[in-house]
Amino acid sequence: MLPIFYINLDSRPDRRVFMEQQFDRLGISAERVPAITSGEVPVALVAHIARPGHLWRLTAGDLACGLSHQKVWAAIVSRGLSEALVLEDDAVLDVALLPFLEAGHLQKLNAGLIRLETRRQPVALGRREAIIGDVSLRELGSTHNGTAAYLMSRDVAASSLGHHLVNQMALDRFLFGHGGPHLWRTKILQADPSPVLQLDRLHADLSRDGAAKSDIALHKKPRTSRSRLISDVFRLEGSLVLPRLRQLLRQPSIARRRKLVAFTADR
Repeated sequence: MLPIFYINLDSRPDRRVFMEQQFDRLGISAERVPAITSGEVPVALVAHIARPGHLWRLTAGDLACGLSHQKVWAAIVSRGLSEALVLEDDAVLDVALLPFLEAGHLQKLNAGLIRLETRRQPVALGRREAIIGDVSLRELGSTHNGTAAYLMSRDVAASSLGHHLVNQMALDRFLFGHGGPHLWRTKILQADPSPVLQLDRLHADLSRDGAAKSDIALHKKPRTSRSRLISDVFRLEGSLVLPRLRQLLRQPSIARRRKLVAFTADR
């Protein structure tokens, strides 16, 4: 079984219990990684992303989330792990996750990331490249929000830690979104349907109290209009042209295929 890490705030023992009950049910072992709090985010970093003209809107909660994941990436690199599963503490785990815990999937598929979560949103997907259990794996070709569950290789962990855009944008954009360093550059496979869903997405009428309550959401601010430096926007879009063309040459159908990724337990 590959190494499994789950990120959990010390102030959220309810979520720790939620995750450990799932681990017991599935018969798996995972290492808890204490999450960074908003108050622990360096003041200089908060000031940097709050400056006028910064390309992406972030809160201290967003930065804390990113820094927490970086603790896991650093562990992957420092321990010499070839790959690991990274989970957040509100991840609902279906039994279909178990076949993904066998080591070596990333290497066999020449991928850097396998996204195991869905937000139940339509995304661009390439042709089926593999089947693990009853789940297909397809190359991701558009933004898919959320970072509740993903397999990451050591190479991607190392490159992410050293990337100039880390802590400059929300974590899900950094890993799986337009403008981030990995979408269209790193081979990202999407599990379809996905064996993981965030707790607040499980049911539309689910209360946002208890384990479903998000600490990051508490720090969200209403969106307001903002100016962005035109040179930054053009530089970003220009840098994406070649990676996108390479992906289209590899998988021409990815531009035409947009699919809502279901949760395996929905079936």
